[in-house]
Amino acid sequence: MQTQDVEIARHSSSAAIRMEAQGKKWQDIAELIATGLQSEGVFKGLIEQPGITNGNKKGQVLTIKKKTLVDSLQRYVEEWGHAYKPETHIDIVQSYWAAIAQVLPDPFCEPKDHNIQRTLGVVPINWLLKDVLWIMAHYKGNGDPTNSENFIPVIQQAFTDLRLPNDTAVQGVGVWVRGGKAQGLSNFSGRKVIYEALKTNLPKIG
Repeated sequence: MQTQDVEIARHSSSAAIRMEAQGKKWQDIAELIATGLQSEGVFKGLIEQPGITNGNKKGQVLTIKKKTLVDSLQRYVEEWGHAYKPETHIDIVQSYWAAIAQVLPDPFCEPKDHNIQRTLGVVPINWLLKDVLWIMAHYKGNGDPTNSENFIPVIQQAFTDLRLPNDTAVQGVGVWVRGGKAQGLSNFSGRKVIYEALKTNLPKIG
């Protein structure tokens, strides 16, 4: 394991202990974030809630279950949950996804035709957020993470240059088209592959 990964793991463990001491569980903050994403931003109207199934409304497109979204935020919250007020986490995650939508607008214009806002994309992309914030906090002048513009220099190459090992001919936005070879990475191991492919193109630190 690389030195940076060891340091992040140690930081994440101590952060989780501090949250427990403050009476806050990662699930509580992740649930708050997911609820906030339902109300505005790129996920508004796309999150499937318990008791509401896809197609209840004519023309409605629901891309991800709320529980899946909550679970995908665990790594981020366990590492960064102690660092901000709960409400601020909503702004951070909103800004992160707003920045992704600025970098790759097409999938967000046609969510039914792309996987980026489905489990295949949401899980590894939310895993990546803890790494992105680490870079912003330590090597990018402490940019305010509630401002989407501050994410773009850190994430742009990761998303525009993204290639997956099972289909290196497709790059960037093409990776997320539904029906492509990325569909073969829909299990947990596959999501780890996508996460690692994104992480590879983040700015190097140290």
